[in-house]
Amino acid sequence: MRGLSKLLVGLAICVLLPRVSTAQTIKSISIAFATTDDDKDWNSQVRDRIVCNNLNQATLNCCSADRNGDHWDNNSTHSAPMSLVVNNIQKGALNGCTIYFGMAPVGHDTWIFIPTLTVTYTDGSQNQQTFAKLTLASRGEYVEQSYTLSGL
Repeated sequence: MRGLSKLLVGLAICVLLPRVSTAQTIKSISIAFATTDDDKDWNSQVRDRIVCNNLNQATLNCCSADRNGDHWDNNSTHSAPMSLVVNNIQKGALNGCTIYFGMAPVGHDTWIFIPTLTVTYTDGSQNQQTFAKLTLASRGEYVEQSYTLSGL
């Protein structure tokens, strides 16, 4: 009888204790660039960042080292992972933040593309946001375009 009493007390404690939910956090973020009308020159540096409350949450600085692989032709799609600057970003925390799509070319470059941001969470689920066709045109200076994030 004594064992049954302990079991019932333990069961009552488990039922009465508030349930602890494990909030999902961001595992990774990647960007797919669907180049359309005008290619990205191989030596143009992609510089993207997600900013919340004036703090970088994730960055992407890439794609100007390989003369062949980093030339993104018209009608091609390339993906690149962002580096998470902040750990344990909660699911939904990027909504209302700003993403900056930027390019630092060597010389003149015009790149026209459709970016899609994919956020993967620790539970394996994903959310995406696709943006309107974007044109970054530069005569050797850094250029960027910003958008507000939603649905992430």
